[in-house]
Amino acid sequence: NWTGDVSTVADVNDPATTVTIHGDYTLQANFAIDTLMLTTSSSAGGTVTAPGEGSFTFDYGTSVSLIATASTNYHFVEWTGPVADASSTNTTVAVNGYTAVKAIFAIDKHALIASSTTGGSVTTPGEGTSMYDYGTTLNLVATPDTHYHFVNWTGPVADAASATTTVTINGAMPVAAVFAIDEHTLTTASTTGGSVTTPGEDTSRYEYDSTVKLVATAQTGYHFVNWTGDVSTVADVNDPATTVTIRDDYTLQASFAIDTLMLTTSSSAGGAVTAPGEDTNRYEYDSQVNLVATAQTGYHFVNWTGDVSTVAD
Repeated sequence: NWTGDVSTVADVNDPATTVTIHGDYTLQANFAIDTLMLTTSSSAGGTVTAPGEGSFTFDYGTSVSLIATASTNYHFVEWTGPVADASSTNTTVAVNGYTAVKAIFAIDKHALIASSTTGGSVTTPGEGTSMYDYGTTLNLVATPDTHYHFVNWTGPVADAASATTTVTINGAMPVAAVFAIDEHTLTTASTTGGSVTTPGEDTSRYEYDSTVKLVATAQTGYHFVNWTGDVSTVADVNDPATTVTIRDDYTLQASFAIDTLMLTTSSSAGGAVTAPGEDTNRYEYDSQVNLVATAQTGYHFVNWTGDVSTVAD
């Protein structure tokens, strides 16, 4: 305003006015610095902690300190508006008119590192390193290859025993799907006359596609005939020492048969073998055969000769 001898000033509040001179006057034009508004705000994830958020008035040209503070699990991105350094959380703004500034924040991102052992893969979300927002819950699916099965997850998953589960991102998250090769049973047995000496007679478990040695051993007086049962992957069903390739649950039996041996009977002059007769016949091992030698008139039986070790008398 105008101050001093203002009695004849037309309008003391008008910078452009008049004064009527009726004497000696002294007048002063009075000025004050402008006050201007600074408006501060922020996006989700943080606040403007200095000077605070809202509308504030400052003298023209004032340099105002600004501080942006991120909430937990968020980070500062930038300022919008005429600040000195838009990329710094601590900066300044000169108030030279109506001024609006805003602090922009973003949620933190963390890595999910997904991998698998031999025998399968992580099919959802895939294998490798991917970035996700903090707090995101992701579906995980582990898929085994043929002849393998899922065992468990390693890492902070919701259910480590389930091939389909979830993981919540709250930091760097390494997860791995663990697989194992399928196992199948091999049951071995034998008929009378021998046994399976390798791997023995029992039910045992073996990995898929493994090769198992088979040995069938006959008892005295018996011989191996063949392998029977699930023989599709037995290398040689007629060989007592062979192999089987495990591709399913198998039952195998070693078959044996008693030996048959030849008995040839004959006689010297003066008589004959009347039982079983004079010929060559086959008999089972350890069977007893009746022998009868009958002398002709004028002759008498002397003894049996030849392979007589098991002749009773």
